[in-house]
Amino acid sequence: MYSQNCIKCDSLTSLIASGKTDTIKVNNLNKLTRELIQNDSDSALNCAIKSLQIAEELKYEPGKALASKNIAMLHHYKGKFTEAKKYYFQAIDAYDKSNDLKGKGICYNNLGSVYTYEGNYPDAIDYYQKSLKIDEQFKDTNGIALSYMNIGLVHDEQKNYPKAIEYYNEASSLFKILTKRYPEDYSSMYGLAGCYNNKGLIYETLNNLDSALLSYENALLIMETLDNQKGMSICYNNMGNIYTQKENYTHAIELYSKALEIKEKISDKEGMISAYTNIGNLYLQLENYENAEFYLKNATKMAKELGALPRLSASLNGLVNYYESLNNYKEAFIYQKELNNVNDSLFNIEKNEHITEIETKYQTEKKEQEIAILNKDKQLQEVENKKQRYIIYTFLLGFFIIIVFVVLLLRMYRQKRIANNELKSTLKKLEETQEQLVESEKMASLGNLVAGVAHEINTPVGIGITASSSLKDEIKNFAQNFKSGQMTKKDLVEFLQNTYDTTSLILKNLERTGELVRTFKQVSIDQTIEEKRNFNLVEYTKDVISSLKPEINKNNVNIQVETPEEYEICSYPGAFAQIYTNLILNSITHGFSKDQNKEIIIQFSKTENHLSILYSDNGKGISKEIQSKIFDPFFTTN
Repeated sequence: MYSQNCIKCDSLTSLIASGKTDTIKVNNLNKLTRELIQNDSDSALNCAIKSLQIAEELKYEPGKALASKNIAMLHHYKGKFTEAKKYYFQAIDAYDKSNDLKGKGICYNNLGSVYTYEGNYPDAIDYYQKSLKIDEQFKDTNGIALSYMNIGLVHDEQKNYPKAIEYYNEASSLFKILTKRYPEDYSSMYGLAGCYNNKGLIYETLNNLDSALLSYENALLIMETLDNQKGMSICYNNMGNIYTQKENYTHAIELYSKALEIKEKISDKEGMISAYTNIGNLYLQLENYENAEFYLKNATKMAKELGALPRLSASLNGLVNYYESLNNYKEAFIYQKELNNVNDSLFNIEKNEHITEIETKYQTEKKEQEIAILNKDKQLQEVENKKQRYIIYTFLLGFFIIIVFVVLLLRMYRQKRIANNELKSTLKKLEETQEQLVESEKMASLGNLVAGVAHEINTPVGIGITASSSLKDEIKNFAQNFKSGQMTKKDLVEFLQNTYDTTSLILKNLERTGELVRTFKQVSIDQTIEEKRNFNLVEYTKDVISSLKPEINKNNVNIQVETPEEYEICSYPGAFAQIYTNLILNSITHGFSKDQNKEIIIQFSKTENHLSILYSDNGKGISKEIQSKIFDPFFTTN
């Protein structure tokens, strides 16, 4: 396929060189751009720019539209989203003048992709739906499938996985029909590969690793057939993720390196960010902290330069884990604050737009006031007096706010101490309960419960302590500035903002700690009190597994919970907790060989009015000699 492209490129280059400067030359330049766009992006960009220049000189709107769209796509591939949007809108304008509604729909679709990468999901959905309406008007099956896939991608980014899978399946069905109907048209093959890849990402998120790997391998097979370097690099990267989770680190590094090599070759900056992040996280798992820091910081730097918020969130999360692994909670706290800000930007777009609107109105009003002041010299003195009074009032108001914040901080500090005391009291009660049940089966469950509490609350408590220490230093420095009379309005604003951010982080981690204690306390109560109540069985199953994490992690056991939906039931949760605990500990203690890959699967299914729970492990099983006796009264292997 690559050699065929070369022949086409040579033929088009000859026609362009020998032809005169007219619309035919513009069309040939645009065709050459499309041939080069996948494997030689720099040459493709130069070709597209030349085509656009000639089209503008000739006032040839169809050629201008296609050239602008090609330039936008090339900037899009390289992660230059601002430039990409500029040329997409320029292409839409030219398509309008050419009465080319179909070309306009393609640009709408591509704009949806740009906004998705930027984390602006409302605008992404808006442009994808505009594209879908045009495709439906033309009964364009390929366009409809592409819109379905992209809308699924937005739902995927927002973690609405059932809706995402629904759109991906709709798209896959249409792409398969098109592939069989038009085998020479590669666009449907690209679409099908995209669906495989995206479904693989969801399966990976849901910890269905085998299904995810199969999806990625199907996508890679298509990309290799098409000789699509960018697509191959994405598949290598995703397959590396799976082998990392399967703890096959050697193969994972090999796949990540293949992906990074291709991404650097084709200047796929967003893809480079993903590869850097994945390699950094892998080195973190291997405790190779020097390489982990290098790759994660490179990913963060590049994501900031591109303004790619979803990728920045992933790299910052890696740095938080990196510094927590080093017990450097101060640096972990700094990156956690930055991560929180990025996540707030991703999931509160409407709020940010409202703030931007208010700031714009404020700046407009401010400029109008300045113009009015410049036109009225006689009011300058009065304005100056008002400014002085405003400074005084601001200072007094700031001083009052400081007092209020100090009172609130002291109150929050006392609440923190109370919460810590409650945690100590809870741990003590759990230990006492464990001693009282030393002769019963429930002792083992409660012992794991105490370990689970200590393990889970370690990080939020550590962050809370670090944040409190940082806040104490901030207050001390602020007090010194205030006493010395060197405090400025900027100092006041920065202090208030830092105080608000820190207290919010403390509160968030205290709430997280409280929620963990509540969950583990509920499991403990259920195991000791036979009380019937309504509860979510799937979530409760995960809570019981969390309480056994120390024993599970110690023995390197992978537990998967597979369910098509959530189930709310009215029953005795303590009985379920005891059954799960006995089954899991029995599998860990007796079911597995020493060096095997240990896996437990809990599957939920519903038929009419019956709910079934299937528990299985891949252990060594029961020997045939005693299988027929295991249900005999008083039978034992001891």
